[in-house]
Amino acid sequence: MDQRKKRRALFDLEDLLTYRISSIYSRLAVGTATELAKPFNLVLREWRVMAMLARHEPLSASELVARSPLDKASASRAIANLTRRKLVSVSASEDDARVKVVRLTDAGWDLYAQVAPKSVARQKAIMSALSASERRDLVSMLERIEREVIRYYSQMSAS
Repeated sequence: MDQRKKRRALFDLEDLLTYRISSIYSRLAVGTATELAKPFNLVLREWRVMAMLARHEPLSASELVARSPLDKASASRAIANLTRRKLVSVSASEDDARVKVVRLTDAGWDLYAQVAPKSVARQKAIMSALSASERRDLVSMLERIEREVIRYYSQMSAS
């Protein structure tokens, strides 16, 4: 028998959790970026910073990185761009003057108020494929998986 005919994939890529999550993320990121670009002149990382600040401000750059999927360089670029556009302000922390914290400005809150309903509508439309119970279960399962990923890689880095 020909060697090539004996070769088989060891797994189905489409069945891997990492592949599925990456595929969904890529599609959502491209769609969201398109929705943000023209009407709002925002890129996805800037929107993520604004949304995170709306929920948790004030935050330092390191707190933003810890709470979001942004790396330090992406967060820094987003903060710099948003600062130039006067959508966020950077100032010394009230608790520690050595730490700089970021807040939405009034203009930032105004833009957030325009974009946020579109994000909520997109989420609602996508999640409408699931029943209310399935949505709750999905969120719960994703939270458990995220905790396990953190635990898994924490153990690996400790080894």
